[in-house]
Amino acid sequence: MTAFKSDVINRVSYQVNGADLSVLQAGKVGNPVALLIHGIPANALLWTKVIEALSAQGYFVVAPDLPGFGETKVTDKSQYGIQASANLLNDWIIAQGWKNIWLVAHDIGGGVAQGLMVANEAVFQKATISNAITADTWPVPAMQGLIDAANAQQFEIAAESGMLAEQLAPLVRATFVNQQQITDEVLETVFLDSKLNTETGRVKFAHLLRSLTNEDTLANMEALKNVNLIWAMQDPNQPWEGPGSILLNTFKNVTVNKIKQAGHFLQIDAEKEYLNLLLS
Repeated sequence: MTAFKSDVINRVSYQVNGADLSVLQAGKVGNPVALLIHGIPANALLWTKVIEALSAQGYFVVAPDLPGFGETKVTDKSQYGIQASANLLNDWIIAQGWKNIWLVAHDIGGGVAQGLMVANEAVFQKATISNAITADTWPVPAMQGLIDAANAQQFEIAAESGMLAEQLAPLVRATFVNQQQITDEVLETVFLDSKLNTETGRVKFAHLLRSLTNEDTLANMEALKNVNLIWAMQDPNQPWEGPGSILLNTFKNVTVNKIKQAGHFLQIDAEKEYLNLLLS
């Protein structure tokens, strides 16, 4: 059985400002909402086990593919990027009428979450952020390389040739402490997927890369909501000593939980410990 086959998760499309927002969701509509926001180079399938666990606890769980990732489609290039994604999700939340949301975010999804909290703090009951970008702690060198390739109109060429898959796969694997967790299926389904394997996916991801700027996260540092930080302590990309400590010193009231034996993608790398901390 595939690691991503689930009897409780459905994929649903929402029309938001002309965009086709593709969302994994589970649980009963009307239950408390948990919104999960992935990072780069993952897609919403990163959250599969988390979606199942939170829906079993009585949450209505929604995990969108951000613009440029997975199955979400946008028609306007201005809808790509950190703040643009936050704006799109905020309009989606308003249209759905959701309140008292539990916001859970990771990596650049943490940057999107910060934008959401600044724009519409009142709708969020609590937030959990893990190994996320903030301020000017990004882009990391590997991401900057992809951004440079996209800006030079070389990303799609390199991706189609297979060269980027050869380069990106070992970089993703290297972020895992527990190597048995990063199977070929996980690598292909969550991290490489259509952004490298299809023409449409390559075009979308290139647009996203050209839209990424840390100006979006620098602008949000003065007005962030209290959060719970769950941090993987063996993260070569977003280490605790950088963004973790910045967020710790930014929030007025913050709780911190650290996972010692986990790398960047802690939802998979330390699945059980992450879920235990998330639900505690």
